[in-house]
Amino acid sequence: MRLKNVVTKMRKGMFGAMLMAGLFTVMFSGCGRKTAKPEEVKYDGRQINVGVIRMDDNGVLDKGFEGFKDALNEKAGDNVSYFTENLAGSDENVNVQKVAKDMVNNGLSVIVANSPAGLKTAADVTARTPIVGVGIPDICDTLKIYEWAETTGMNVNAVSSLAPFNEQADMVKEVYPDKKNIGIVYDAHNDYAEYQSQKMQIELEEKGYTCTVYRFDDTRMITATVVKAADENELIYIPYDVQMLKNVDKVSDACMQKRIPVVAADESMSRGCGTVTLTPDYYQAGYKAGEMAFEFIMGAKDITTTKLEYAPVSVKKYNKANCEALGINVPDGYNEIV
Repeated sequence: MRLKNVVTKMRKGMFGAMLMAGLFTVMFSGCGRKTAKPEEVKYDGRQINVGVIRMDDNGVLDKGFEGFKDALNEKAGDNVSYFTENLAGSDENVNVQKVAKDMVNNGLSVIVANSPAGLKTAADVTARTPIVGVGIPDICDTLKIYEWAETTGMNVNAVSSLAPFNEQADMVKEVYPDKKNIGIVYDAHNDYAEYQSQKMQIELEEKGYTCTVYRFDDTRMITATVVKAADENELIYIPYDVQMLKNVDKVSDACMQKRIPVVAADESMSRGCGTVTLTPDYYQAGYKAGEMAFEFIMGAKDITTTKLEYAPVSVKKYNKANCEALGINVPDGYNEIV
């Protein structure tokens, strides 16, 4: 009996000690989580050589390259060299392939591109050299990824030119607080458009909207699909979708006849049929891409498993003509789409 009592007391004492230790661990680990900062990736002194493929002769997109360079230069100082090929206006895929192959053969640390064509061609040429896109709106369509899982699974990553979904939803609520029903329209064959739509539906429904999805399997059905969505809703949202962008006039005609406003994820789409949109600060998008590239070069992150990033800063814009035609009063702080 005595031995049993001793064992019981020992167990109680051990349990108490373990409990106290656990409490201290939780307390201090909790404190650590509050104050811990992400470990900074250290630069190892190597020479960094960057291949730049310019295929879109656009001053706005060039801001992305400026941000990219500033980010890398801040990390590695004078040990960064840039080899730029300006292929703006070039329609010959052979020329782009040759440039990309030359860059790979010269042992570049990373390739950066500001257009879907440049990104895709570089990816076709090499499966090893990290490739980073700046301002690429639809990386799924660019790389023909049919099951989007937020990562490419290959040596390619990008900072998208689309604004974060929660910020887009905030904008919708700011401009259209009294709307209740939103129709979301996109091409059924575009997996990335579906991914965007699912994310936006969650965000919009959290803000009290009722969302209905409208998909078309054939581009000949775009007008009919948009008309149906306009008949059944007070507002239409369009994710970045290549087919919708190609047929923006059809969307505009259908919605204007029904006097239903459109919010599009992309500035190009908004220029044709939209009312308000969010567009990235391309410099900040490029800066983010430069930080990503540095992490890939240093081996701190695996490019194949790193999630696609979005621009950290977005700019509010509006289509003045469409807003005036529909009698929409845009809040202060929106820049006109030109």
